[in-house]
Amino acid sequence: MITLISIVGFLLLVAICAIVHSTYQARFETSILQTGGAVLVYIGAATSVAVVWGMWDMVGLPIDVLHRTLTFQAEDWISGLAWVSLALLGAGWIVNVKRSTATWGTLATAVQALIGATFVIIMIFILAIFLNKKKK
Repeated sequence: MITLISIVGFLLLVAICAIVHSTYQARFETSILQTGGAVLVYIGAATSVAVVWGMWDMVGLPIDVLHRTLTFQAEDWISGLAWVSLALLGAGWIVNVKRSTATWGTLATAVQALIGATFVIIMIFILAIFLNKKKK
C-alpha cells in the first residue's frame, strides 16, 4: 500500500511540475529553469549546501547555530559563505521577480534552489561512491 501511495504521489508531483513549467513557459516565453536569475540561484543553492555541511558539527539548537553563523560567531568561512549564499539567492530572486511577477518569480526561485541543492547533493553522493570504489 505504501508503495502504491509513493508511486501515485511521485506521479502527482511530476504532473504538477509539468503543469507549472508549461504555464510559466506560456506566460513568460522561457523555461522556469532558465530564467535570468537561474545561474545566481543555482550557485547560491550550491553554496548553501556547503554552509549546511560546514555547520554539521556545531552543537546547540538549530536556531542558536543559525544565529552564530549569521552573526560571524562561528568559523569564518561558514559565516562568510552563508552571507554569500544569501546574497546570491537574493539577487537571483530579484532578477526572477523583475522578469516576471512577484509570485511567479518567487516560485521560480524556489524551484531553482531546490533543483540546484538536489543536484549538488547527488553529485556529492556520486563522488563518495566513486572514491569508495577507488579505495577498494
